[in-house]
Amino acid sequence: MSNQELMKELQEKLSVEFSNYIEELKQLNPDQIIKKSYETTTKESIKYLISDSFYSDDTVKILLKTDNILQIMYDGWMDKDASLAMVFEDTIDEEIDFIVEEYKEEKTKNKSQRKQKER
Repeated sequence: MSNQELMKELQEKLSVEFSNYIEELKQLNPDQIIKKSYETTTKESIKYLISDSFYSDDTVKILLKTDNILQIMYDGWMDKDASLAMVFEDTIDEEIDFIVEEYKEEKTKNKSQRKQKER
């Protein structure tokens, strides 16, 4: 079986795991579902990240034999020392820097254009 075929099988496995998780959520009351929204979003992100990545044949074969991959990955994420808040903070800082830089560039460009029109 080619790596591409193995990855497709892994993607299908992850989709089934996620669908089963969603079915379990449907059995909960609305408040419980809302409390699990972070878990749901994170598991969906994990599913897409794994599906869009490249792994060796051996790694994919092992993952195919592993039960509850999404839960294992989610638990691993929750056990990490780095918090999501730190990732958000870094991203927000980078985006603010980008917005400020673009604003300054646009302001400089507009100022330059006004000077040329005045001539």
